[in-house]
Amino acid sequence: SGRIYKKFGAAAVDIVQKNPYILSDEVHGIGFEKADRLANGIGIASDDPHRIQAGILYVLRFNADTNGHVYLPLQKLTDASAALLKVTPEQAAEGIQCLARDMKVVLVSMSDHTAVYASSFFYAERTAAAKLVTLSRIRLSYEDMQADTLLRQVETQRGLTYVEEQKQAIFSTLQHAVTILTGGPGTGKTTIIRAAVSLFANLGLSYALAAPTGRAAKRMSESTGEEAKTIHRLLEMNYSEQEEMQFVRNEHYLLTQDVIIIDEASMMDIFLFSSLLKAIKPGARVMLIGDSDQLPSVGAGNVLSDLIASKVFPVICLKKIFRQSRESQIVLNAHRINEGQYPNLNQKIGDFFFLSRESPAQAAETVISLCKDRLPARYGEDIVSQIQVITPTRKGDAGTKQLNLLLQAALNPPSKHKGERKNKDIIFRVGDKVMQIRNNYDIVWTNTNDEHAPGGIGVFNGDIGTILNMDFKDEILQIDFDGRLICYPFESIEDLEHAYAITVHKSQGSEYPVVILPLSGDFPFLTTRNLLYTA
Repeated sequence: SGRIYKKFGAAAVDIVQKNPYILSDEVHGIGFEKADRLANGIGIASDDPHRIQAGILYVLRFNADTNGHVYLPLQKLTDASAALLKVTPEQAAEGIQCLARDMKVVLVSMSDHTAVYASSFFYAERTAAAKLVTLSRIRLSYEDMQADTLLRQVETQRGLTYVEEQKQAIFSTLQHAVTILTGGPGTGKTTIIRAAVSLFANLGLSYALAAPTGRAAKRMSESTGEEAKTIHRLLEMNYSEQEEMQFVRNEHYLLTQDVIIIDEASMMDIFLFSSLLKAIKPGARVMLIGDSDQLPSVGAGNVLSDLIASKVFPVICLKKIFRQSRESQIVLNAHRINEGQYPNLNQKIGDFFFLSRESPAQAAETVISLCKDRLPARYGEDIVSQIQVITPTRKGDAGTKQLNLLLQAALNPPSKHKGERKNKDIIFRVGDKVMQIRNNYDIVWTNTNDEHAPGGIGVFNGDIGTILNMDFKDEILQIDFDGRLICYPFESIEDLEHAYAITVHKSQGSEYPVVILPLSGDFPFLTTRNLLYTA
């Protein structure tokens, strides 16, 4: 009610009584289903035009959130909306036309169907495409001899000799304002990023490194030795007075860097990508790096794969697996899975092992045994903190919800010496492994590794830490996020969940010393080739 009053002021009651569905559009956290229950309670008819139009927008948003679609074909949207709302297809079709007249949806003629976009998706996609074309029209001329000289200079600095496909990738960053670099594990993408950074530094060009998530940015920074930020932080995200997310850096206040290098580009959705491109200054270069065969973004749009499929921009595909990676069964099996081949499951030595079990419950028991007993017995107790369990789903006996309960009981059981705090049906305990599930750009942290080192602000979706202490007097929770000590008020505990087991989607962009991946036949539609490959 506070959010509603803040949005509409003294007229809130009149506005909501006339059209409760305005809440699903205008007030964060109140979706169509809540608005529909309210409307039903005050006698709004099931075929009310406001209800039909709100339901159509809900179907578009649901498909974007669930399936990543930025639009739906007109006939599919009509049928799905009619089924959801229990109205006739003709009423749903009229609702779509009304939304189009009000510019809340956009209809686009395709070769074999009409596409219906929610307006925000349409303009995000169009803005991104237009900016990419504008950037790519800048011609950067470097003679081959000059490029060779620059490359040899980088090889000397880095103490490396690049193979032919790596040279092509580096040359592409010289010759083109927009370059896409893709390749699987062990193919040397990070080596190219390091080379590009040296190249741009030698040319006196300023650059920024960024990734879609905090963990991906941290890994990018560790692997390159350069500062890397989340894209949100690069764009200086904050909140408006209406508590809506916005970026300080935009088309009116551009980024100053000459080169923007984005890692894990497959994780960007269309809104983040569009916001990034709007903030890039004319004449700048953009380098997008990722693995198009991994899972697409959680949000709407399959950005990297669509850019590659367009064939408009130069794409360098790294295929050579380097010696150190060739010795890894993990890397080799990842490539086998990606190529549609059966992975080698019979290795007795190396870094990849397969254990067959009869049921998801037995698989879960094996996960607990590996984490609690078998791996520590072989590799020492320190191995426990390096293990990450990742699963395709949150549900079922081998899903994250059940595994987190079992792993917490096995690895961090209750004790009179450990504080506990319950949130809904989850008990958080001192010593628990937890994950931040929402970006928080304002929370302050101190450096746990060096008390004299400067602290900072921000903890991000996907960051994993350990609960160190609970102060029940001040209602504070202390968490160590890999050297960043954060004091949480108890009221913010809903931003956390257990992280003994996490989904493959949540793990994307991260690396762990030991990964345990339980698979079952309970949810076959989730166990796709690109999910296994990503894991």
